[in-house]
Amino acid sequence: MIGEVDFHAAGVPRLRKVVHQMCITIGDAACRCRSEGICGGAPTVPGEHLSMEHTRTALERLVPRPGDALVSNYRRPLVRLAEDTSPGIHDTLIAACDPERYRSLTAGDDHANCADNMRAALAAVGEAPPPVPPPLNLFMHVAWNADGDLSWLPAPARPGDAVVLEALVPIWLVLSACPMDINAINRYSPRDVDVERIRSTAAQATG
Repeated sequence: MIGEVDFHAAGVPRLRKVVHQMCITIGDAACRCRSEGICGGAPTVPGEHLSMEHTRTALERLVPRPGDALVSNYRRPLVRLAEDTSPGIHDTLIAACDPERYRSLTAGDDHANCADNMRAALAAVGEAPPPVPPPLNLFMHVAWNADGDLSWLPAPARPGDAVVLEALVPIWLVLSACPMDINAINRYSPRDVDVERIRSTAAQATG
């Protein structure tokens, strides 16, 4: 699932389900940012994408909270977590699942995965997919202990819980309903999610 978002909110998942969110700045068919300036005159840059590594550094914590801006690999704010009615458990550590991940779990060569979902969504709108950026894993519960061990736990989000993401610059926002059915993060039963695109007041006023 992909959304082209211009300065307004998008993305309202409404099920107990992990959603991988990845975004890149809007580019040409070669997936390179356009040359015109955006965001108050700041120029776009080639290969810019949402970066969890840079976001953790900017926020000085592992999990974003409402009001936090998520930044790019050039440390520019791209998206704001505007609202969150869930328990606030999200993940910024784990890479998007891909074919090799499922092969390592002995799930075969053709298991659905978030990396291929992103590539297919971008290809469908004429964008050459870049390397898969580090995702914000909405509702995903990966716990860690004092020894640094990770645990894959069921998503604590409840049916009806939602997040609102506000685009701060023009971006492609890709949402993948994670198809993981081998560990517990989706309670072994992946499902679709509901997504609503919401135009901001300013965007509505300008038509």
